[in-house]
Amino acid sequence: MNRTRRFLTAVLAGGAVLLSGCGIEERIVHLQPAPTESAEGAPLRLSAAEQIAARVLGDLEMAATDEERLEVMAGPANRLSTARLARGQSTAPTSGPVSVPATPTVLAISSGRNWPRAMLVATLDEETQVNDLHVLLSTDASERFTVHATGSLFGGAAVPALGDVTDGTVFSQATNETPIEASAVVEELAKALAFPTPGETTLVATDDAYSQSLARNAKAQNDALGDLANVAQTHTLIPDSVLSFATADGGEVVFAQLVRTDVITLTDKAKELKIGDPALQQLSGKQVVTRSFTTGTLENIIMVVPPGDAKAQVIGADEVVLRAECS
Repeated sequence: MNRTRRFLTAVLAGGAVLLSGCGIEERIVHLQPAPTESAEGAPLRLSAAEQIAARVLGDLEMAATDEERLEVMAGPANRLSTARLARGQSTAPTSGPVSVPATPTVLAISSGRNWPRAMLVATLDEETQVNDLHVLLSTDASERFTVHATGSLFGGAAVPALGDVTDGTVFSQATNETPIEASAVVEELAKALAFPTPGETTLVATDDAYSQSLARNAKAQNDALGDLANVAQTHTLIPDSVLSFATADGGEVVFAQLVRTDVITLTDKAKELKIGDPALQQLSGKQVVTRSFTTGTLENIIMVVPPGDAKAQVIGADEVVLRAECS
């Protein structure tokens, strides 16, 4: 085989495989009178939160159009869903639609009477046995809850205890202008996942299945190309994607999104390289590369940040290719 015709494999498109393992009255949603005695604790009764979660996730499962989907999805969840739709994939993190049990498990509700109000909800797909986490968010008294973030957990992964739901928990949400404490942790993860030279970090561990798969596949691609081309991989945080719920032990459960940029740059020993993956051919509009090939991939991450000096860990990840281009 002519060395200048080696294939670019689909590792650029998927540096890591996808790893995993009812109606309600409007007055219940937001319009209950605000108590005047105490601002502590969760602003919703558990039963009301469960009804809201069942309604929202049920509406998402039944959404048949983009318009219906947008009524129940926002923020990072909508970003992920839109990317999946563009690639002809399911809008859910798992392989099928969101599986909604009769009563989704509400793990936590943000404390206080102000907005935004958030709840962390878990669902289990009985067929695949994949656990999904969803963040439902309401921005003010006139807005219903929507799915703001969503993701699948790795098989065997667990969420730390979040305390009594009715006590409420601290919820934090970053904006493009204002990061939160967890934003720095995700930035450290981005540095630590870089290839070929990962950044040093004392905050994040990279021994989870997703991080290990990324590193392994990038190295395999680089080795396969030999002296014909070089592989480089960087990860960039989407600032407004970061949100967190405090755990009972003082740690955090964190949701975030990054964009991974994979670049293959040909050396002077290669005239061209063939793009072997049909999806990448379609995205880039090219079949061969003469200088460099770049893909952008949305990475949807769930992390646990323990208290103290223990390192943060990725416990769930989904990804979808956003773009591919030649130069």
